[in-house]
Amino acid sequence: MTRANETPLTLYGWLWCPHCHEAALLLHRHDVPYVPKLMEAHAREGKTHAGEVYRLAGRIAGPTIVFPDGSWLQEPEDDELLDRLGEHGFIEREAGVPA
Repeated sequence: MTRANETPLTLYGWLWCPHCHEAALLLHRHDVPYVPKLMEAHAREGKTHAGEVYRLAGRIAGPTIVFPDGSWLQEPEDDELLDRLGEHGFIEREAGVPA
């Protein structure tokens, strides 16, 4: 399949978060390119990606998925994420059609 959008999205999450793992699996299943950013990744240095999420969305929640146009989703249900992936050209999907 030729994908309309080859620019990767960004997936913010935590290692311990089952919802973050589910979102990553969904992206893998649909071969969607993404850059993972762990919110606890630089905690030893006093830096985390959590601040990026807070500046973007006004709250820290995982998973937070940022699309190439700067729009984002926090804690999406699978159908909501699939709809947005379709809207952004990552997958072929008619909005509202069950997975």
